[in-house]
Amino acid sequence: MRKKKSDDLVAPIISESGGGYTSRGWARIICGREGERLRPKFVPKRQLSFGGHADFEASPGLVIIEARRDGASISIMIRRIAAIEGNTLLTVDVASWADGNGRIPPAFADAVQAAIEKTLCYRCRHAHYMLSE
Repeated sequence: MRKKKSDDLVAPIISESGGGYTSRGWARIICGREGERLRPKFVPKRQLSFGGHADFEASPGLVIIEARRDGASISIMIRRIAAIEGNTLLTVDVASWADGNGRIPPAFADAVQAAIEKTLCYRCRHAHYMLSE
């Protein structure tokens, strides 16, 4: 997590990031409380592989979806930001899923699918889940 200064307000920033390698991948997707796409605060013009592809202002209630892929094995963790203390995001687990074990709430199905696709996106250089500008 980074902090960016906007006017005199310092806001914590969390980025959509990740991508795929030949047989492995990881992804972080940021979405709203109900899985909705959000408008990022900043999208870098020059996208780097596995870098921050879209920056969002962190706030309580936002949801972080993390996906990991190792060959055919996929795991998903969904966390909600409960509070922010300084540079630390305090999160609560919403759901997890690994290779068919667990349950993904239907509201997050599209965001989870985007996370899985991002783990497959070889040397990913773009955001997969955001509102367009």
